Amino acid sequence: MTENATSAAVKQGSMKYVVILALSAGMAGLLYGYDTVSISGAIEFLRQAYHLSAGLQGLVISSIMIGGVVGVGFSGFLADKIGRRKVLLIGAPASSSQHCGPPSPSARGP
Repeated sequence: MTENATSAAVKQGSMKYVVILALSAGMAGLLYGYDTVSISGAIEFLRQAYHLSAGLQGLVISSIMIGGVVGVGFSGFLADKIGRRKVLLIGAPASSSQHCGPPSPSARGP
């Protein structure tokens, strides 16, 4: 194989990797946006049920951002300890169950 053929093969494989990586990042952003919209829709019910002030409403909504940062930090540490594959195999069912659970009729609040 010549040098040009080898570099062309590497470029072809790397483009596939980039596309898969971009799709994964896009899906993560989509799910993060879904979570944000979910809490934004629920904040009025939470405000009425728990008599939240404006400051506490802001704290409830911003806790999503704080939880995301803590979760990413913890998952990086966990991936170093047990491996990325195991973290993904644990995290995927947990995330799926959280995204599928709230719309179900049994998940209604007070």
